[in-house]
Amino acid sequence: MRPLLYHVHMQFRISYGIVFSIFGMMIIAAALALWFGMFRAAPQELAETPHAVITEVRGNVEITRAGTVKEVTSGMEVLSGDVLTTAEASAAAVTFFESSRVALDANSSLRIDEAMIDAAAPQRQNVILTLTSGRVWSRILKLLDAESSYGVAYNGVVSGVRGTAFVVTGKDMTAVIDVFDGIIGVSGKTFGNISEGFSATINTAQPPATVNEVLSPMSDVIRNDSWIQEQLDDDAVFSKHVIDIRNALGVVDAVAEYREVQKAADSGVLRDPGVDYSDYERLTVLSPSQQYVLFAATPLQLQALAHFTRTKGEETRDVTKLATWTVSHPDRATVQNGVVTLVPFVSGMTSNDANSAPLNVTPGVADNTVEIVARWHDGTHEHSAAVTVLLAN
Repeated sequence: MRPLLYHVHMQFRISYGIVFSIFGMMIIAAALALWFGMFRAAPQELAETPHAVITEVRGNVEITRAGTVKEVTSGMEVLSGDVLTTAEASAAAVTFFESSRVALDANSSLRIDEAMIDAAAPQRQNVILTLTSGRVWSRILKLLDAESSYGVAYNGVVSGVRGTAFVVTGKDMTAVIDVFDGIIGVSGKTFGNISEGFSATINTAQPPATVNEVLSPMSDVIRNDSWIQEQLDDDAVFSKHVIDIRNALGVVDAVAEYREVQKAADSGVLRDPGVDYSDYERLTVLSPSQQYVLFAATPLQLQALAHFTRTKGEETRDVTKLATWTVSHPDRATVQNGVVTLVPFVSGMTSNDANSAPLNVTPGVADNTVEIVARWHDGTHEHSAAVTVLLAN
């Protein structure tokens, strides 16, 4: 028979083990709860339905809602029907549902016709804006749903996109659209597409049938505009923030999209506002063969030359492979490193038409022409140049 002390000792060991087992289980349970709480909280928070909010206010900015005028403050939610107005030396920016960023320049007015997001499917969004005066910048990251839409209207001319950056300027009866990234579609009084690097100036009182009639390369003045450069920089910050939001929604291309926006921001000019001089004076584009007709079977080589004013006189540098090349109509021709190639079967053109005579030249960017633009900057200034290339038939 075991001594009584042995039984007491064993009971103590058993009780001690039970207590520590329970205590250990409690610690593990608490740790697991903390673990899952920490790592689930962020995605749940990010996945909440985002809003349209004011993210930047400078100077005197007002919002008119249901007939009542209020002063705008950062963080204020924007609703359908609101009208934003900026005064002299003032500016404002709005983020719509973590997918698009809109910046309003000074002396501008913008009406929010529609700002809708599907709470059950946050990737489904519709934003429709009307510029009544001034200038508005739009950066739209890739829309996540086929039923989503984004558009900016001015006096009956609507610019619609799915993923790009562009500016609409409205004054009296004139609408000017400058495209900095991607391609936008124009509808309403005028129809057509505007590619990156091109502008369209539309007389809304007597609008052209197609945007091709008023298409032109974007000017250096617009490219070097300080407000434009500010928007490019702010877009890069905005897109980086959106990466986490989009990853929470299951979008896997967010990082690549941010890099593209960052690249656009880094390609800006006059990065240092204190630098106002450069000996880089202008850019010219020419064909070494002096041939400006594009045949189906023969790519056309163009050359970009940067001209500098040196103490010993003007110097010229070949920047063909360094320049950024764009074409007014990517559906008609492509350009890479200055080599222009006809898109097959455009307007009935095939490889059998290689030796055919060119069509007659018509005003503007007609159906039988394309505008080829090259732009390059030396780290301080950027210049662009363009040539019209005739498409053979």
